[in-house]
Amino acid sequence: MDTKTGKKYSARWSGLVWAVTGFIFAMFVVLLILAIALAHWVPLIFVVLLGVFIVAAFLFAPQSYTLTESAVIINRPGFSLKIPFESITQMRRLDKGDLGSVMRVAGMGGLFGFWGRFQSSTIGPFKCYMTRNDNMVLLQDRAGEKIILSPSNLNDFVETIMHSKNYTGDKQ
Repeated sequence: MDTKTGKKYSARWSGLVWAVTGFIFAMFVVLLILAIALAHWVPLIFVVLLGVFIVAAFLFAPQSYTLTESAVIINRPGFSLKIPFESITQMRRLDKGDLGSVMRVAGMGGLFGFWGRFQSSTIGPFKCYMTRNDNMVLLQDRAGEKIILSPSNLNDFVETIMHSKNYTGDKQ
């Protein structure tokens, strides 16, 4: 692994993310056309606010993941997040059913992906930065915080972390 660039994993969108994102964009275009046709400031303000919401969602959405020699980096257009390997105490693959019922506490649930704070009936509170509900990996840090990611090549992603000299968590 190159220590400057690291190994990059894509965050491919699921069908649900494509559908939600497409619907929101279509709604934005229709509302923009209606606001211009009506030539009134109230609908135009609503469309501008929707546009700001879309841009904010994009800035926080995961685009890819990078593994460096010492950390997982969640690449996002606004700013990236870094999870040092030495802070990860547990790591495991997840299937769709492993989360049980999930409720979004704060964050996004479909537009450009899933990110923010969520509550699961089986694993409790967690943060997620994903674009699909398969290929999931759960990372738990020393403070007990759980983070779920969805890298494209899950097995290679997990194996690369486990074989890193800086990963001190469970070697499953």
